[in-house]
Amino acid sequence: RQIRGRPPERVLAALDEVVARFPGSALPVCHRGELRLWLGDLEGARRDLDEAIERWAFTRWAYIGLTGVDILEGNYERALETSAHGVEVMYGTEGPAVFVYRGEALRCLGRLSEARQDLERALAISDKRLGAWLNLGLVFLAEEDRAGAQRVWERLCREASGLLSDAALALGVTIWGDPGEEVTPEDQRRVLDRALVMM
Repeated sequence: RQIRGRPPERVLAALDEVVARFPGSALPVCHRGELRLWLGDLEGARRDLDEAIERWAFTRWAYIGLTGVDILEGNYERALETSAHGVEVMYGTEGPAVFVYRGEALRCLGRLSEARQDLERALAISDKRLGAWLNLGLVFLAEEDRAGAQRVWERLCREASGLLSDAALALGVTIWGDPGEEVTPEDQRRVLDRALVMM
């Protein structure tokens, strides 16, 4: 809850205190790594997430976070390797977050069919995963599946209107024009890409 209303430095300081108070626990370090990831401190995130795994190898979120770091660094093959290693350590189990991150890496590699399968699987488990919807829309656009892309676009306009509006504003794209006006597939792609960056 603190992340929503306090400056990042204060939240990091609070997590530092928890890490110091529980030196044998992996979770506080993992949470700090996740926060660093969201703040764009990829080096710090990787350091914390690696430390979480050193403390307790079965810290699932650390592997997912490291996959996210790999993706943000543009190393999509490594992201798939990191994800596969995490799944192996966790006895072959996968959850929606694994499918979302792996789906994004596959999409970025142009492996669209595999990406779509992972993203649709994530959404079948939990249809509230915004990152999965954004990536799935980008997959449909890349596949030139206009109907699929439009279905995802309309859902995102209903359920993530603020994010799409902010992304469109940053790009100078109008997504809510006069009745009957449609957003071009290229503008949809740009807005969805930007929304992912903003997340």
